[in-house]
Amino acid sequence: MLHTQAPVTDAALLHPYLGSTALAVAAWAGRCALHAGSFVGPDGVWGVLGEREDGKSSLLAWMVSHGMNVLADDLLITDGLTAMAGPRFIDLREGAARRFELGSDVGVLGTRRRWRVPLGPVPAELPVRGWIELAWGPDVQVQPIPISERMGVLARHKGLRFPVGDDVSLLHVLRLPAFRFSRPQDWDLMDTAMEQLLIALDVRR
Repeated sequence: MLHTQAPVTDAALLHPYLGSTALAVAAWAGRCALHAGSFVGPDGVWGVLGEREDGKSSLLAWMVSHGMNVLADDLLITDGLTAMAGPRFIDLREGAARRFELGSDVGVLGTRRRWRVPLGPVPAELPVRGWIELAWGPDVQVQPIPISERMGVLARHKGLRFPVGDDVSLLHVLRLPAFRFSRPQDWDLMDTAMEQLLIALDVRR
């Protein structure tokens, strides 16, 4: 049972309340719980890592608008090399909702106002194919992240941090390819940047 100080709407219950609960339960179970989104490629799932306002949900909205499937937005849980599906929606900020003409205004949930985009069905579990860390920069670049740096990259985006054995769950996925995707913060350049990313990942739409 979930206890809150004040009544919450069904939309808020789904996320962020149950989302944060799932994150804690997954971490307690020894699974990897990341503040990340993920989309489905032809041979598995690519995790999308980024800080707040790095454009994770906007990237996923672009995928949806181009006919691709999204496995999870904002919270990605993996068990070994298997990724688990998240709630079937993406929460956008107003600018992205207007740009893609997607989402319904569900008001302020948690700390911000959200435009919620429903997602189609996906398998409950899919193999993890690799990782993408987002960054803003003057040029579009998709650069491999050396394996020596991947633990630090993944650890930065863990949803919860425990003092003992915190990074053990990351060991399973360190060997998977990882890329840093840098691009200008410019809507007009997003199509070009995304096409370069898909080419680098060898993902066909």
